[in-house]
Amino acid sequence: MDRMVTNAHPEAALVLVDLQLGLCRSPIGAEPNPLAVAVAERGVLSAAAAALEVARRRELHVAHVRLAFDAHHANRTNHTARFDDHERAGRFAIGSESVEFCPEVAPRPGEPVFEKGSVSAFASTTLERALRAQGVQTIFLGGVATHLAVESLAREAADR
Repeated sequence: MDRMVTNAHPEAALVLVDLQLGLCRSPIGAEPNPLAVAVAERGVLSAAAAALEVARRRELHVAHVRLAFDAHHANRTNHTARFDDHERAGRFAIGSESVEFCPEVAPRPGEPVFEKGSVSAFASTTLERALRAQGVQTIFLGGVATHLAVESLAREAADR
């Protein structure tokens, strides 16, 4: 008889947010990106990699979210000046190096990737629908800019 593979913790998920090259690393030869400097100083990537390892070992659902825009910015729901600057400069275009995940926390095959055009991942992705479909009741969050993307996702998750 075939053994059915089940998730050891079907009600829990780890959601990692914005752990991408354009936010976490300064391009070689470029002016240091202040956010990337803070990521390095605080060991964000190593901490996220450790959390990811634990989540995978404990068979939690894992989802990866990144800031990424299509050519027409159709997924953009945030209308702040910061996002206007991203659009004008063509930052975080799907397919560009800036949206690639840092290797330490790169998704494995089968782990979903959500491309957001907002601060909170719920506003411009199907993340909520995916989590609900999997029966997730508890979300563990990690990522970059905890005062923005991670906090926004946490607050909105609590409301939802």
